[in-house]
Amino acid sequence: MWTCYLQKTMSLIFSLISRGFASSTMASAAIKNVTVVGGGLMGSGIAQVAAQAGNDVVLVDISENVLGKAKSAIQKNLSRVAKKKFKDDSSKIDEFIKKSMDHLKFSVDLTKTAENSDTHFGSYC
Repeated sequence: MWTCYLQKTMSLIFSLISRGFASSTMASAAIKNVTVVGGGLMGSGIAQVAAQAGNDVVLVDISENVLGKAKSAIQKNLSRVAKKKFKDDSSKIDEFIKKSMDHLKFSVDLTKTAENSDTHFGSYC
């Protein structure tokens, strides 16, 4: 049940973010640096989708432990997305994951991170 809910939520988030960040030249020119506050399920999902859309993303949380779990979850989800998207082409799968992860940074310092961001997302659940 949670898997289905998570897939629908991730699909909706990806649709909204990629539409807002990537399809409009004005929007994509205006937003390049994104800060996501909260490394839980929702925050890591938003960070993942924004990174997939080509934005530089910093995921911020108060705990290094939470950030480590978020990074692992993002890598797992990217792997699943890449395998569906590229089937058996392992080089494209690896490239997709690396490219998306290269757009992600993780931090426990909200003040310093927020100064360099074009937009912020708060994840409160």
